[in-house]
Amino acid sequence: MQLEKTLETIAGLVHEAYLAFRENTFDTPFVKIEETDKALLIYDAPSVEDYFVTFPHHVVGLDERVKTAAVCMMACQAPYAWMYEMLLGLIQG
Repeated sequence: MQLEKTLETIAGLVHEAYLAFRENTFDTPFVKIEETDKALLIYDAPSVEDYFVTFPHHVVGLDERVKTAAVCMMACQAPYAWMYEMLLGLIQG
């Protein structure tokens, strides 16, 4: 039971850290989001010169589910590699 509780705590911390990391290193500008019965449609903004862009909170609104989806889109595996040391430290204690 203790191991399960520890892993649940670690998973929650990593989830929150991942979302904060992606939000602060956001690199996919978009201008509009539409939610349908089957999908979340995210419309790209014109390209910008900077690699990182400010996350468009005004487009997402207050829906945490939509925000999480938008933050995670186009992320692939890079954030996991960048967060490796933190993950290792949490698991090893």
